[in-house]
Parts: sequence; structure tokens; C-alpha cells
Amino acid sequence: MARETNAIVTFDDLRYMSDNEGFIANQTIPTGNECVTKSELIQNLYVYENYISSYIDNELILPLTEYREQNDDIAPPDFIICRRIRRMGKLISIAPSVTPQHLNEVGEPIGLTPNYLQSVKDSSEYPKILVLTYNSFLNYSKLSQDYDEVLVINHKEINNDVSFLEKYDNIKVINRSIIDTCVKYDYYKNYSELKGESMKYAILEEIHKYISNKTAYIIYLYNERNNTIRRIPFLDSRNLKKFLNTKP
Repeated sequence: MARETNAIVTFDDLRYMSDNEGFIANQTIPTGNECVTKSELIQNLYVYENYISSYIDNELILPLTEYREQNDDIAPPDFIICRRIRRMGKLISIAPSVTPQHLNEVGEPIGLTPNYLQSVKDSSEYPKILVLTYNSFLNYSKLSQDYDEVLVINHKEINNDVSFLEKYDNIKVINRSIIDTCVKYDYYKNYSELKGESMKYAILEEIHKYISNKTAYIIYLYNERNNTIRRIPFLDSRNLKKFLNTKP
């Protein structure tokens, strides 16, 4: 697979392009896995500048790539970066207090923007959010008092009557379909394997929807099998705030 010119970001990548893919070098390309800048990329190879117009002239560029290994069709670019670096026998050091920008092909912010991460770092109040699949044996009056918000996932195939929950201002009923969930994820597992796990997928999806535009939250999950409620540490924004405020 040919490498995209705007994803070629190390000197070794530049040499690979020159040696294997017919790109003409302006001059002798040094060896190294260091990130190169836009200026260095233009200086060392004949490339169209509009391919990399979104980069600032002296901005360092991470080695993003669309390359996929066999049986790997879901790994995001940052995961691939980490995997490539580790294969070179190098360690990855993280400075959480340094806020990155995630940009698309035309330089627009996407994903977790610096403003979002800064809001997490500055947050001070943390609502307690309980997420569960509807269970008729639960005391919803007490749950309403114990948590700032309760998200109740109700599957239409089970035909529950949840209309009584409308009287609680902080309880939100989310109506879903088991069949629709299975169809949505059938590329990952076949229906017979997924059907028994569809409620887990539904819960994860609704949690993601809920926190996608929020910067402060503590997520709790009800486990129906052992009738317990527990806090999910990696869905507690206080932990993310502590990590982001860690000094290098």
C-alpha cells in the first residue's frame, strides 16, 4: 500500500518513499525516526504543498497512517502510532499537562478539543450518574434520591411498563431495541453470539452518548447478576482531571 504524502512524517519514511515509491528527493535524506516538520518535508521531497496545507511550517507532525495490518480493521491512528514506536524498541512518555490538538485533514479540531480538556481540568462539581437496565424489583424512589441522574435502559422486546418513572424528574428512560443493537454490531459478532451480550453494548453506547458533551461526571453501574451498584473508575472524570493536571 502506498503511503499518503501527508502521513509521511519521519526521515526514515521519506527515505522509504524515495527508495520504494518513486518519489524524487531534492537532496540526500538523513536517517532517523524523528518527526519532521512541514518545511522539512517540502525541503526533502517534491510533494504538492496543498497536500499538507493544514500544517504550520515548523510544526512537528505525528506519524499518523491509514495502514492496516491483517485482521486489524478497528485500531485508531494513535494506537497504530504507539504500536509502531514500541516495535522499534522505544518507550513512550506521556506529559498529561500538555494539551494536544486533534485535527482532521483540513486542520479543523475534532475529538477531544483543547477547550474540552481544559474544562475537565477546571471542573469542580461531579454529579453522580447511575446507569442500569430496567429491573422491576428496584426501588426507583430511593435511587432518585441517591443519585443526581438515573439512566434507565428499557428494551421494547421485553415489553415493560415504565410509565410510572415519568414522575421522577431526574430519571430518564431510554427506549432501545435488542434486535437493532445486534444488527448494528453484527460486523463484530454474529447474531447468536451477540444476542446475549446486547444489553452490555447498549449500556456502553448510552454511557458514551451521555458523557460525550460533559466534562464532569461520576458513572455508577447496576449489576443485575449480583444486585450491586459500583462506581466505574475510568468513567469518573475526577480521575481524568487528576491525570490531566499531572505535571511532567
